[in-house]
Amino acid sequence: MSGREMRRARTQGLRAVHRLLSEEGCDVRLLRTGRPARSLPPVDFLAQKGDRKILAIVLDGLWDEERTRRRIERCMESDETRVYVPWRHRWQVLAALEEWGLLGVGLIPY
Repeated sequence: MSGREMRRARTQGLRAVHRLLSEEGCDVRLLRTGRPARSLPPVDFLAQKGDRKILAIVLDGLWDEERTRRRIERCMESDETRVYVPWRHRWQVLAALEEWGLLGVGLIPY
């Protein structure tokens, strides 16, 4: 996949997840648009509905890499964490979450 195709897939994923969270009635705030960086929070969206806070991670690659595991673990320490993945990759990510022992995270295909 070219860099342009990767950026397009990322943009489509962010839009889809924003729509899903908005349809739940959440106030959704985009925290980042690019690839994960160490200096940024590990989530893509912060969604709130009343007192409930949801940390949303949008994966568009790096399904089973160590940095993905660390990113998810960091989010799970505080609030409800959801990982959104393209439909066709849900089983890959589910297998990785099971291998890492991170079964408390919500996995949602988009």
